[in-house]
Amino acid sequence: MTAEWEIIATVPLPPPRFSMSLLRLERTTSRLCWRHRAAASLLNLNSTANTTTPRRIRRPGFTLSKSISLTATPNKDLTDAEAKQMLKSVSSSKIISMPTIAPTGATKLPPVEHWKKTFKFSEKRKRKTLCNAETAKKLAELFVPEGSKDKIIVEAYAGPGLLSRALLELPRERIKKLIVIEEEPHFREWLDPLQELDDRVHVVPEDAFWWTTYSKIEEDGLLDDVTTHDWNEVNPNLHFISQVPNNVHGEQLISQLCRAIPDRKWFFKYGRVPLDLITTTTMYTRLSAGPTDFKQRTKVGVITQAAADLESLVPKEDFEPPSQHFFYPSKGVSTVRRGKVSEMPQQHARVVPKKEQAIDPDTLDSWDYVVRNLMITKATPLSKCITGLGPGAGSLLKKLTDPSLPPEQQIDVKKTPRELSTEEWRTLVRVFEDWPFRPEQLSIDRAFTSTGKNSAR
Repeated sequence: MTAEWEIIATVPLPPPRFSMSLLRLERTTSRLCWRHRAAASLLNLNSTANTTTPRRIRRPGFTLSKSISLTATPNKDLTDAEAKQMLKSVSSSKIISMPTIAPTGATKLPPVEHWKKTFKFSEKRKRKTLCNAETAKKLAELFVPEGSKDKIIVEAYAGPGLLSRALLELPRERIKKLIVIEEEPHFREWLDPLQELDDRVHVVPEDAFWWTTYSKIEEDGLLDDVTTHDWNEVNPNLHFISQVPNNVHGEQLISQLCRAIPDRKWFFKYGRVPLDLITTTTMYTRLSAGPTDFKQRTKVGVITQAAADLESLVPKEDFEPPSQHFFYPSKGVSTVRRGKVSEMPQQHARVVPKKEQAIDPDTLDSWDYVVRNLMITKATPLSKCITGLGPGAGSLLKKLTDPSLPPEQQIDVKKTPRELSTEEWRTLVRVFEDWPFRPEQLSIDRAFTSTGKNSAR
């Protein structure tokens, strides 16, 4: 059996000789001392350590390392109890129960009542993963319905692969290739056997949050057989699916995917690729709120609605109660905190790029600048807050209210930014673009035009 583990522990110097067992050690106990040479006699360890700058602790000759990723292979098969007993004989460290390792070649997931023990690890992004088999089957049929043929599916944040398995159970002619993106090694233990069993499956051990992950997919040739379609039709060949994290990373991911549409970046260079996302109800509201729901309107919603059509094809009731449909891995958070996270309402969102884009090519920076600066004062009438676009911006009001212009090119400046429709935002941005005194520096961090992993996706 093999597995990758994220371990936090105090270890003797030098770091390159670091050896550690499969078992997790408690970071907060600064007096822990791991006798790594004795542990190495029990385990053969191939370290692929993510080196971090260690800091000294009170005990001389030892350091505290923040996070190290290891690939560990036991010399012999050991049960949890046997491993603990052997390791206790060589260490005074407090030992935390290790997660269950997927048996070699396992294609069937453990019963859901065992998931808390099986997937017991620290997860910082409030990631959820489907745990209800019936829900997964319904979603698979919705995402790839009857009549689909030779689809190439990119599934991000796949977890242990319950939805992946449901997709593979569909008639084979519907799916030509399933590209599964999952960085968490404890989940990948249950995905790798699918790759060995079905030649359509390709597991990508990367973080779906980063732009470089999708560049790697292309570089590896996994999208070589994707057909580019005319923008007048939705691409029937390529499809993106994701169980989006519940925290700010999830919001940033959705925002950047939608921002890639106008200039046809990312997968949108292949045409109008549909996205099926599972996100929080709160996030869906922020994306979909329009002028009539102006109290919920946000900048990300304005940009999304200008670039894509958004709808939910799954009744919210089908995901209730959330704890019966989604599982949240945890190392041992309090019951109260875990309860709050696991009960966050979830909602489906289908995002399809608009045929007629409100955001003209190469104007995304202007849209970002105008929407960002005006939505800060979202409850202030446009006639007053427009000065936030720069010195002298008040002169733009004349061009927005000129009675000689067609009605569709005029804006009621008594409206607040939250009450503006997509067409009114489009008119406003075009007037801003034509303004000779507009600021020169408009851009914020544009992740999809950079290749570094440090880009803010």
